[in-house]
Amino acid sequence: MFITTATNLPRVMACNGSRLMAEAEAPHIGDDKIKNEGIAADWLVGQVHSGKFDAVELIDRKSPNGVYIEAEMVEHLEAYLEDIQQSELEVPCVWNNWKYEINGRADRIEFKPEKQHLHISDLKYGFRIVEPEKNWTLISHAVAWRIANPDKHVEYFTFTIYQPRAYHPMGVGRSWTISKDILDDLTRQIDETLINLDETLNTGDHCHGCPSYANCPAAR
Repeated sequence: MFITTATNLPRVMACNGSRLMAEAEAPHIGDDKIKNEGIAADWLVGQVHSGKFDAVELIDRKSPNGVYIEAEMVEHLEAYLEDIQQSELEVPCVWNNWKYEINGRADRIEFKPEKQHLHISDLKYGFRIVEPEKNWTLISHAVAWRIANPDKHVEYFTFTIYQPRAYHPMGVGRSWTISKDILDDLTRQIDETLINLDETLNTGDHCHGCPSYANCPAAR
């Protein structure tokens, strides 16, 4: 059985052969400041959403990974915190069949039964632009949620990337809404790809963060 994560699914969908490549230690450039700030931002969101703290109370406090929460971070996350009040956070999203398994965890999921509408969001605190359109990670979360909740009828799915620090002409919160029928088609694409994996290597945006990049003949 092939096992992957929702985070790595976009790379596997675009580059089947990446799963077969030996990992290589990439050169470490700069520090981990942005990554650590992202971890701290996730921690802040969890603390506020759970009701343990008000966001302002966390200013100048140190997160568990050692990053001090600054007023700027609270300001960046203010709209996101307002939007997720009725949502579930850190939702496990795992689905599988006889051939493959995809493990994931959604930053935020909110189901609105009166509108038969499921909202799935991903908080990105870094500067590298991520788009919601045909985002296989978010699509995988939706598929997993549907499988885990067969009694809930959903007609529309909205995928949102919330990225408060990276400039984008469409703003910090960008969404893509699709119908149930389109999600069914996308689910079939995942199924057909993962059941019929080949050794093809393809380069593109999905190369970012690939652990095999330094060994990849396509990248070279």
